[in-house]
Amino acid sequence: MTRILQISDPHIGVAGQLLGGMIDTATALSRTVEWIARNLRAIGPIDAVIVTGDLVESGRPEEYAHFLRLIAPLPLPWFAIPGNHDNREVMREAFSHLHWMPDHGAINLHLQFDGLDVVALDSHVPGAGHGILGNGTLGFLDRALDTAGRRPVLVAVHHHPFRSGIRAMDALGLLAPEPLLARLAGHRAGAQLVCGHLHRAVTTVAAGVLCQSCPSPSHALALRLQPDQPLALMLEPGAIMLHCAEDGAIRSHLIPTAPAPGPIEPGA
Repeated sequence: MTRILQISDPHIGVAGQLLGGMIDTATALSRTVEWIARNLRAIGPIDAVIVTGDLVESGRPEEYAHFLRLIAPLPLPWFAIPGNHDNREVMREAFSHLHWMPDHGAINLHLQFDGLDVVALDSHVPGAGHGILGNGTLGFLDRALDTAGRRPVLVAVHHHPFRSGIRAMDALGLLAPEPLLARLAGHRAGAQLVCGHLHRAVTTVAAGVLCQSCPSPSHALALRLQPDQPLALMLEPGAIMLHCAEDGAIRSHLIPTAPAPGPIEPGA
C-alpha cells in the first residue's frame, strides 16, 4: 500500500503576521505538522506529503523561509507545487537545496511509489488568480502516464478543473481543463485528481474523472452558492487528506487536524 498525505493552501506570511489581521496561518501549519507526527503510528506508514499550492500568501522570500521553518519538524519527505499566491521563481530559489526542485521551467513532479504514481502539475499563471496547464506541462503529463503504464495515477494540481458551485472561485479555476481530464480519463489503470484552491472539501466526477479538493489547515471559503454572493472567509477547523493506494484502487480520507476528544474505544 502507498499512502500520500495532502496539505493545501497554508498561506504562510512573514513571521508574526496574521492573514487579514486575524488568521494565524503559521500556528495552523505547525498544528498540522504536530498532528501528523503524533498520529503516524495510527495512519502510517506514510510515503510522502504533497503540498498543493499557495504555500505562502504573497510569494516573498521571507515567507518561504518561514514556511521552511514551520515544516522542518515534519518527519516525512515532502514535495510542493505552486498556486496562484506563490511566486514560481522565488519558490524555486527558496527550495533550490531540495533534490526534487527543477532548476528551470514549470515545477512539475513525477513521484513513483509501489503501486502508485503521483504526478504533480504546475498550474501557476504569474499575476493571475486562475490556472493554466501549458503545452510543456501537458507533455510532461503524457510522459508520466506512459511511464506509469498499468499503475494507477494520482494527479495533483492547485487549481480545480471542475465547477464547485462557488461562482466567484469557479471563475478563477483551471482554464481549459478538457485536455487534462481527457488524458486522465484515458489512462488504462485509472487516474484520480486532487487539488486545492477552494479551501473546502469538494468531490465530483468531471469528464469521467474523480476529482477532490483539499481544505486548508487554517481557514475556509464560506459556502456561498448564490451567483451574487461575494467571497468570504470562515474560521472553520482545518483539515488535510490522506490518499491510500492498494490493489489498483485509491481511497481518500478527509482528516480534521483541530484538537478533538478521543479516541474513545467502545467498552472502555
